[in-house]
Amino acid sequence: MYRKSTGFILKRLSAREMDMTLVVFTQDFGKILLIAKGAQKITSKRLPALDRLSIVRIQFIEKSSFLYLRTIDLMSNLQSIKYDLTTRMLLLLVADILDGLLPIHQPEQELFVRFKHYIRALSRDDVHEATLSFLRETLSILGYAQHGTQISFNEIFHTLEELTQRDFHDRWRQLGI
Repeated sequence: MYRKSTGFILKRLSAREMDMTLVVFTQDFGKILLIAKGAQKITSKRLPALDRLSIVRIQFIEKSSFLYLRTIDLMSNLQSIKYDLTTRMLLLLVADILDGLLPIHQPEQELFVRFKHYIRALSRDDVHEATLSFLRETLSILGYAQHGTQISFNEIFHTLEELTQRDFHDRWRQLGI
């Protein structure tokens, strides 16, 4: 049975010679790992839609407990946002944080909606403030912070590093946050 969803490509990894593994944050299924067979072939028609930080509509099938990409349609490559280096780096940082925080196959529809709002905010608001606000909301939605309380930047910073077991210090400093 085929499944469909809209998602955001958090990460893509080479797998075997011509395949690719995608980490996608989807609206309906949460974070999923998809195997895209033949995606790295130079003649692959799917390759342009497989760019990291793209919003895509996907169709996939489960076989032997693995998810295989069937079709993918590019909805937005977020080119206007990616054009600015600081905004692109912030979006990459948030993608890495989401990849580290989100469990696989656990729907987070409220967080997905907030993430879409965050992407819109990047094109019209202060990108640093929008990012900090989104990270506060993320920690609250996932239950790592009490809802409605103001979390300081240092608390956000330390909580995220502790939860993801990743060092974001240099990236935070580089971005001037």
